[in-house]
Amino acid sequence: MVSYYHSTTKTRKEEILRKQSVKFSAFDINKYLNRLLQTVTIRDELEDIPVSYPGAPRLAPYMGNGLYCFDNYEEAESYQSTSTNEVVTVNMVEEFSKYDFDTPQVKLEIYNLLNNELQDFLQTRDDEDRLPWTAIIEFLKRSLYSDFTEKPEMVGILIHILREISPRNKYDVYLKTFYVKIKSKDMRYILIRNEKAILHML
Repeated sequence: MVSYYHSTTKTRKEEILRKQSVKFSAFDINKYLNRLLQTVTIRDELEDIPVSYPGAPRLAPYMGNGLYCFDNYEEAESYQSTSTNEVVTVNMVEEFSKYDFDTPQVKLEIYNLLNNELQDFLQTRDDEDRLPWTAIIEFLKRSLYSDFTEKPEMVGILIHILREISPRNKYDVYLKTFYVKIKSKDMRYILIRNEKAILHML
């Protein structure tokens, strides 16, 4: 059985275990994408892209909405530095789908998406819509070349495009390694998008 580990507070852990369900972030990825489409231009620098939208409850999560976990208990335990930090063990069903951004196969698939498939998508947009979408795709290319180190929030935009705009399988779990500044090290994030892929939580 595959298990992942979610870092949370004691109160939140008690609620999760009692209900055996999780509440995903209230951040609206559609509103965030629309904010980018309304504000960015091809002349902008990647570092200047906004990481939220007006009225958002938080900054954009790196991979969008879902349940964020780690591969091992120790990383989840040490992720938050508060004394009230708790870890939920998330046991997965026997078979579930994964999309691993760290693998060469997925990186090649994303490269082809940005340089081929989404170019065809651009041709379906009207002139007014095409310019901001061209900028978004350019920012995603730059992000891919730098392994999303400069603007990690673009991974969430990319997942949204993969799921909703250039539809592929809507995977149960997404995986990506990020450099976490507050920990001064690389950490592999696990994003569970499909709650039905969770067997039970302990």
